[in-house]
Amino acid sequence: MKSQREFRFENPQGTPFCFQLQELVEGDFGFYTWPCSVELVSFLLQNTHLVRDRRVLELGCGTALVSLAAAALGCSAALATDLAHPPEILENCARNVGANSAASRLPVRVLPLEWGCLPFGLGRAW
Repeated sequence: MKSQREFRFENPQGTPFCFQLQELVEGDFGFYTWPCSVELVSFLLQNTHLVRDRRVLELGCGTALVSLAAAALGCSAALATDLAHPPEILENCARNVGANSAASRLPVRVLPLEWGCLPFGLGRAW
């Protein structure tokens, strides 16, 4: 079953930004937005210097909330990664990135990454 959730934040200058994320409520760990992702975004909002003009690698991105937020806060590139299997995890992640970055051209890419295995060409990916 698919579910649409809206996440609203405000940057330190008071400008609001919002992400619409599709979640799959019946599935594995990568199919929904974990509360720790929301907390990490809140932390980054208070510490934008950690991501501004930097490259961000998100491991186990699930719905890609943190990568999208890092991009909205000014990172030079964000790479959202998660398991390649089941394929629905990355398909959903890519859909969320596409739906939330199309108008604003946020620099977020989605790639499969198995923990402990560096994929060929990762360094060139971003």
